[in-house]
Amino acid sequence: MGLFNNNYNNPGPGVSKNQRKKTALFRFFDIFFGKFWDFLKLNALYVLMCLPIVTIGAATAGLTYCVKNIVAGKPVFVFHDFFKGFKNNWKQGTGIFIINIIAAAIFVVAFSFYVLSPEIIPSQAMRMIFAVILGVIAIIYTMMQFYTYLLMVTFDMKFSVVLKNSLLFIVIGIKENFIAVFFTLVYVFLVILGLFPLSLLLCMVMLCSMISCTNIFIVYPVVKRVMIDPYVEENNAEEEQVFKDEIE
Repeated sequence: MGLFNNNYNNPGPGVSKNQRKKTALFRFFDIFFGKFWDFLKLNALYVLMCLPIVTIGAATAGLTYCVKNIVAGKPVFVFHDFFKGFKNNWKQGTGIFIINIIAAAIFVVAFSFYVLSPEIIPSQAMRMIFAVILGVIAIIYTMMQFYTYLLMVTFDMKFSVVLKNSLLFIVIGIKENFIAVFFTLVYVFLVILGLFPLSLLLCMVMLCSMISCTNIFIVYPVVKRVMIDPYVEENNAEEEQVFKDEIE
């Protein structure tokens, strides 16, 4: 009868097989608020490890590794798992970071040259066309980023295969990708709307892990459906990091 004298070995009512599955929004909030303190710690770790600049790629791998495991329902030990992802993927993570820096520089130069320079391209219509083309390229490249680090920390793949498969997932997960782009833009827009000190504080406290959680929650089911589930079913294996260049 006492509060702590319940016998948990007795059969209970169980869960009805007809119970309605939670919507994606409620499942996201279950994950985010259920692991809220872990996301706070992850965000702080990520910001601190990004401060040296050159470690941003490895830190992103560490963050992605932890968030992917949280979304997949696996136990996560924040500090241990963050630095495990950091250490195991620092070469590829740094390589992707360098590529992203080069791509961003090329985009800025191209946008300045083709869109913001009427003395070079006098036609306003042509400048608008170039703006649209560059915008589409930017969206495609952003979609690719949803998968590069996720594939890297989930599978044992060569660097070139990570990039190639990330491009393939732009098409495979096109619906999910646009949803992830939408929420990414919402987060960026909210940061821009805020005063700079408040925006900076938000980034340091929660924003990075929130964006990572949102994007991985949206696109991880695509990777699971296409790459993980077929392997697990075929080999009767656990969902672990045992894959080697399965999709090429």
